[in-house]
Amino acid sequence: MQKYCVSTRFWSRRFIMQLARLSTVFFLLIVSVAVTAQSPRSSDFALLDQHGSFHQLSRYVGNDAVVVLSYARGDSASALAARSFNELKRSFTASPISFFLLDSNVEPNKSELISELQALGVDLPVLIDSAQVVAKSLGIRAVTEAVILEPESHDILYRGPLNRVDAALRAILSGAIGELEDIAMPEASALEFVYEDAIAEQGLSYQEDIAPIFAKRCAYCHVDGGLAPWAMSSYRMLQGWSPMVREVLLTRRMPPGQIDMSVGHWTGINEIEDEELAKLISWIDSGARRQGDGDPIAELSKTTDGAAQSESWVLGEPDLIVDVPTQSVPATGVVDFRYEYAELSLAEDKWVSAIAYDVGDKSVLHSLMVFALEPGTSTASAENMVRPDNADFMSIFVPGHAEDEYAPDAGFLLKAGHDLAFKIRYVSSGRETSDTTRVGLYFRNKPQMQVMHVPIFRDDISVKAGNASQREIARALPLERDAFIEAIAPQMHGRGVGMRLSLSAMGAPKQEIINVANYNFNWQLNYALNERLPMAAGSVLEAVTIYNNSESNVYNPDPEADAHYGVTTWDEILSHYVRAVVSLSD
Repeated sequence: MQKYCVSTRFWSRRFIMQLARLSTVFFLLIVSVAVTAQSPRSSDFALLDQHGSFHQLSRYVGNDAVVVLSYARGDSASALAARSFNELKRSFTASPISFFLLDSNVEPNKSELISELQALGVDLPVLIDSAQVVAKSLGIRAVTEAVILEPESHDILYRGPLNRVDAALRAILSGAIGELEDIAMPEASALEFVYEDAIAEQGLSYQEDIAPIFAKRCAYCHVDGGLAPWAMSSYRMLQGWSPMVREVLLTRRMPPGQIDMSVGHWTGINEIEDEELAKLISWIDSGARRQGDGDPIAELSKTTDGAAQSESWVLGEPDLIVDVPTQSVPATGVVDFRYEYAELSLAEDKWVSAIAYDVGDKSVLHSLMVFALEPGTSTASAENMVRPDNADFMSIFVPGHAEDEYAPDAGFLLKAGHDLAFKIRYVSSGRETSDTTRVGLYFRNKPQMQVMHVPIFRDDISVKAGNASQREIARALPLERDAFIEAIAPQMHGRGVGMRLSLSAMGAPKQEIINVANYNFNWQLNYALNERLPMAAGSVLEAVTIYNNSESNVYNPDPEADAHYGVTTWDEILSHYVRAVVSLSD
């Protein structure tokens, strides 16, 4: 029979923090090694809950503990445990502790889950672990098994039956946590690890199972000279970076641009499938081994590097090539946004069918936004060059997306007298460099549909220091004509962590269009729908944007300062762009 106990790690960490003010670094290192040796350790992880909200363990760094209870939909023991767990949460309302249920069903049903919990009177977030990798990482093997975690270190403070969680939490809060007597986990329904069992039965091959996943989901960006911190050029590189790969997979940092796929139908999303995730984590945990000498990743690297060097314009030679002013990029430090423009001197209107990017230095260019600038707009002001009333958004470049094609029947009207404005962000790469990127414009005859971007914009936001979840609502003006949504480009700076977009039409219920549950400042993507979504005249687009201006946000430039609207990295914005098309025959 397996035994469970409370770890001494949490008490020891606090004790060490006090000793740090009185002791030498050498003494602390000795104590730290001793403590680590006697305590179990988990890892950071992130999951969506049943309502589409994003939760990451490390974002609860201000809490004393995070408690997770394994839950199975439709299981009677889980129902009883969930009610008890809900009551336990209420008894710790005044304490810095967060409570979660963990659903590791490989076929989750959010609507059924929500209905079941409502019937039980349980008001708790349920983390959806459909790939089962978090349950595996936490060592959870049975339904109703509880785990208490320390958010900063990710240490497991307790694992065992629910009826001892109350005592463990009170010991944690009092700072007097020590080993409890061994506790036997009562008999409970074992979790069925579908992917783990299949892997154990069939085995995993680096060449046949693992390399194809990396090639499909990762290798397009992890190339030599690219923005990614390392090139996925061989098995040895993958093996060496495998601990970091595991971390970014479990925390959903990679692949970039993941969204809540239960909302809307999307194309080109970097969404890793549950089976793929389970395979990668299992492969890394088992030592990231290779069978034989074959290396598909090395062969792919040779092919992609050669293709990248031989073709500047994937879509062919542009009708007009515009040089972005050359930019010098320092070797180190934060590089603030750059705002530039280029004169076009167009004598007549042009219909743009596509925009392509020939990047000068791929190792430093983080993103490049392109705007059509109204005649007479002062380019002395960076803010003027990107405000919706002065500049029409056209396209955005991010690594891995070197071209932006409008639909075959649509085009963007670039009027005579308009110039281009650019919002550019660089990252330092450890060496001084310069970047001269070119933007290619492709023209077409007058199309059937006109591309327009509906801005959802506010310049009066003020994100309070220390607020880990500030909601701001913004609405676009009612549509004057019938239109169709094609894509959404959400835009925030470092404090932005989420955005939900919905559509309200007369006489119809509000329709959620997209849930960017884990917005990442480093990946400002343009999300394209599989099919156009109709919007009737008079409809209103509404965005609920979430900001985290606390220390738990690793991208926050200054958690001690309020953030206001502005155009620098240290400011914040609420500026989302919805690409739509309207008929030119109306």
